[in-house]
Amino acid sequence: MIRDAVLPARFGQVEGLEEICRLVGYDHVQQALLAKYAGALTGLTQGFGQRYFGQLLESHQAAQALLPHLGSRLCLLTDQQQKHHHDLLCLPLDEAQALRARQLGEMHARIGMDPSYLAGLGELHIQAFSAAIACLSLDASQQALLLQCVRKRVGADMVLQLSGALELPSPLRVQSADLFQVEQFSRLLSELSNREASSLAASTLPQYLIELCGQHGFPAASLYGLPNGQLLAGKRSAPVDAALSHIILETLAGSHQPCACSTCYPALITVPLIGSGKPLALLVLATEEAGSLQPSVHGILAAIGREAARLLLAAVGQATLTPAEQELAYLSHYDSLTGLSNRTHLLALLDGMPSGERWVAVLAIDGFHEINARLGHDFGDRVLLSCASRITPMLPPGSGVGRVGAARFLLYGHGAEVQLDSLIASIVHVLEQPIDLGSEHVQIKLSGGVVMDKSGGCQGATLLRRADLALIRARHKGNSHWHYYDAAMDEEIRQLHCLRTEFSQALARDELVLFFQPKINLHTHAVIGVEVLVRWRKDGRYIAPGQFFPAIEATDLMRLLDSWVLRETLRHLANWQRQFRALPVSVNLSAMSLKHDDFLPMVERLLAQYPQVACLLEIEVLETLSQQEAMQIAHKLEHCRALGIRIALDDFGTGASSLVHLQQLPFDTIKIDQRFVRQMIEFPDNEAIIRSMVSYASHSGRRLVAEGIESQPIWQRLLELGCEEGQGYEISPPMSEETLALWLMEWHAGAAMPA
Repeated sequence: MIRDAVLPARFGQVEGLEEICRLVGYDHVQQALLAKYAGALTGLTQGFGQRYFGQLLESHQAAQALLPHLGSRLCLLTDQQQKHHHDLLCLPLDEAQALRARQLGEMHARIGMDPSYLAGLGELHIQAFSAAIACLSLDASQQALLLQCVRKRVGADMVLQLSGALELPSPLRVQSADLFQVEQFSRLLSELSNREASSLAASTLPQYLIELCGQHGFPAASLYGLPNGQLLAGKRSAPVDAALSHIILETLAGSHQPCACSTCYPALITVPLIGSGKPLALLVLATEEAGSLQPSVHGILAAIGREAARLLLAAVGQATLTPAEQELAYLSHYDSLTGLSNRTHLLALLDGMPSGERWVAVLAIDGFHEINARLGHDFGDRVLLSCASRITPMLPPGSGVGRVGAARFLLYGHGAEVQLDSLIASIVHVLEQPIDLGSEHVQIKLSGGVVMDKSGGCQGATLLRRADLALIRARHKGNSHWHYYDAAMDEEIRQLHCLRTEFSQALARDELVLFFQPKINLHTHAVIGVEVLVRWRKDGRYIAPGQFFPAIEATDLMRLLDSWVLRETLRHLANWQRQFRALPVSVNLSAMSLKHDDFLPMVERLLAQYPQVACLLEIEVLETLSQQEAMQIAHKLEHCRALGIRIALDDFGTGASSLVHLQQLPFDTIKIDQRFVRQMIEFPDNEAIIRSMVSYASHSGRRLVAEGIESQPIWQRLLELGCEEGQGYEISPPMSEETLALWLMEWHAGAAMPA
């Protein structure tokens, strides 16, 4: 077998079938092997003709050339291509078959098909047979040998078709300059196709590709690994500048087509290496001629990219894997969307870094779920791809980037000489520039967590965890902030987990108790109800919610607490009703509980136990709900109202969604946030806001309750503004049930009333 043959200077000069077989390395042994499996393979590739012309017409240039001439002949041509596909394996390559191949190439030229498309579309034959070979009961080495025979047979057919097409005098023929490109790239394709997959190692393959390109007339060539643009081999004749960064982005987004761009050479031709359906690398070829890439070589360049990717996969030990196994092997190390290293691969890279100072930074897009909700996930994916393409060119040597979450990127590097503050600030600045999505521009905000490992002894998983802790702290500052990890964060996390464990035990041991804060009519002093608050009896003292809520608010313990509070509240209401003390009670429930699927069934179960007290219960919903959360729970609150429960909007006036909630949520009561009330004397603007709330409540028929009444001047001023219901320490602090009973007796007797 001759593996180092190259195409002659002109396809039209190829006359003898023997010369063509020698050129591609095809002999009678391989022909016999194909004949053995021909029936099975062609039986598995029915419908190839339709796929062949469907692929061809996806090209805009090809469609423009062919559609005016095809008309009703498309079905006939499809059938002829299916038959030709069948004959490639089922009939021996003799003079009769060679003549038919030349005639087929001539026919394609007559209907206006550019000859170069034949070379590129020849890969469709190979892809179809490759998929069929994977279905046969053969071991990996047998499949590889059979596929190599198929490649050589299809290669011979392509040479024959091209010779027939180029011999035809036609105004549709490509011009001489294009023909030179066709031959130049086709010679390169021939060498790659005839190279044994097992003959190259991963370490030598990049340099082999560069040297091969140099032998075929390219003054400079470079191979870049995707997606970080790392130079694998070649001269830095084509650095990853803005033009190449855009091409890398397009390649990752699914545009796997070769293209040309202008940089330091008159023109650079970029060829993506696509393997397992994923971009593996980018081959950059420098040419001396300026101008865009000729359409006549697109198909050949795409085939070059696939052949080079075949060798690359073989070099890293994936050539013997099935397509499904290759896909799994790829996805085990790389993110399927961006092509960046995934969490598993990143941890291995971090653990494998040289000893010495290391750094890790996690950058997260704030509010990314809102982009997906507003524009759709396709646009969200494009935002992520844009971020990936913007980050990689900015990283210094020895650094890298990967994707570790839905909208999180991990950056890592080695060495203390990196000006980390400056680097992160620059990256954040670039990422926060508007992203053009065609229909609109999107501007994102980011938060970041950074960790330095000066000893170089931390494992990758530890570095990632610490960076995440720093990210949480950064997000407490707001958008566009980052925070450095320090050892105190681990201690805080340890204490938080201890507190969470202790609270879980407190629930089981019945160490929680309800406290009650009265609400009154500010004008008549009549008690109109109480708000339920929870306290934790711990070590002989009562702990307020502010001390343990941070430990449980993002866990299922919060939902368990809400369930306990609601159950205990109804039990108290039932007891009070039996004692002829019907006192309305309001309960504050978390968004986590309200959104849970079991919320309404839980409420219905509890009301079935205490059916007479629903009219005395009011559920308070925090105004800090997001708009999306409000939409999720609106129908549940309507159902609660149908059961006789009243709904209050708590802490109204400080959240960004306040006015939206007035329209979205069904509620009976508005509770003015205590931060407005406490400062109304010092800040007169607060009075204007409260006055507007009074007016709104009056016109909409809703009750208005002021929280945080802590002095007589505030009490009096609220009455002057028209707010007649309130609660606060000037009236009474929260108290236990026993103390509440005594307070009520004294209040009604006048002893507890403030002067």
